[in-house]
Amino acid sequence: MTSCVRAALACLAVLPLWGAGLEARACTAFAGGGLVAKGYDWDIGYGLVLVNPKGLKKRALAFHPTDRPFEWVAEHASLTFNQYGRELPNGGINDAGLVVEVLWLGESAYPPPDSRPTVNELQWVQLMLDRYATTGEVVGHAGDVRISLVAGKVHYFVCDAARECAVLEHVGQKLVVTAAAALGARAITNNTWTDSAARLRQIRGFGGTVPPPGRSAKSLDRYVQAAFAARHLDITAGTDVAAAFRLLGRVAVGKRTQWNIVYDLEVRRVHFKTQAAPAVKQVDLAAVVSDCAAPVRALDIDHAVAGDVAAAFAPLTRAQNLALIQRSMSETRRPVPREAGTMLAAYPESFSCVGSTPAAAGRTRAQADGGELD
Repeated sequence: MTSCVRAALACLAVLPLWGAGLEARACTAFAGGGLVAKGYDWDIGYGLVLVNPKGLKKRALAFHPTDRPFEWVAEHASLTFNQYGRELPNGGINDAGLVVEVLWLGESAYPPPDSRPTVNELQWVQLMLDRYATTGEVVGHAGDVRISLVAGKVHYFVCDAARECAVLEHVGQKLVVTAAAALGARAITNNTWTDSAARLRQIRGFGGTVPPPGRSAKSLDRYVQAAFAARHLDITAGTDVAAAFRLLGRVAVGKRTQWNIVYDLEVRRVHFKTQAAPAVKQVDLAAVVSDCAAPVRALDIDHAVAGDVAAAFAPLTRAQNLALIQRSMSETRRPVPREAGTMLAAYPESFSCVGSTPAAAGRTRAQADGGELD
């Protein structure tokens, strides 16, 4: 990596990539029955839906001098929702039925540098989807890496096909994991799990005497509503996707709600709609995964056609990845060096395919339209 690219990344690492105002940081996630639902509330709504193959050998991005990038091989294919470029997903599902979603948590405080290898806060989502099949595996390996913060203070909602969920968050510079029976309601918004659970215990129907709140943009109010939504889907053995979308509507934050996503864990099917394209689309992961020797494929999240969109996915080019990165970077408060965007767009081309076929084993660069690395 050249010195100019290192300098660009150092600059990028102190920029607020997630540049939305506080009032926009209002996401909600809950799980009920065999479904996981996510409402994404943000200033920007564009993005790409990406299909990530298994079999790729990767090395994490490094933004800070103290980073020691983690290396791994993707053991699972996944479908992810990305706004900041390939390998930096907002959330997604893998072929084992594991879902990982991120939500803003302003109280996050990350560990100082130590001997562990590093990933940044969004690439950790991709790493979990690449490597693990169950929530238990995620929890068991959560301490293997150190999160090296770039810009977004977040926590993580993880659920698997066996309907086991966990919340992972960094509080007081320590990783705090709440899972299984300790989790209680399978839901999270934008407060710590501890504060959320304390609020829920006050509510009638969850052990308290306080009436449930009405519709509200406040995080703890949305958490209570999400807990009721999760309970409703559990009671009704909920695999009713339409019901999940209706329940997401109850925690929506007006025009701030950019995406609504419903994951069906058992069949690995994803349903989604956006503010810009409100018709519900769906895709089965099995219908779009391919060998790691083939190009990664993508779909504009605002694809207008309803229904099954598997056939609409097309190979992702470096130019398309760069356009997404540059558009997201334009939302930051200060200019971002061109070299940083170029490097991030080309970064996935450093992966090698170590898949099962002899032809794939020697492949070291992703197909792209950009030619050589800049």
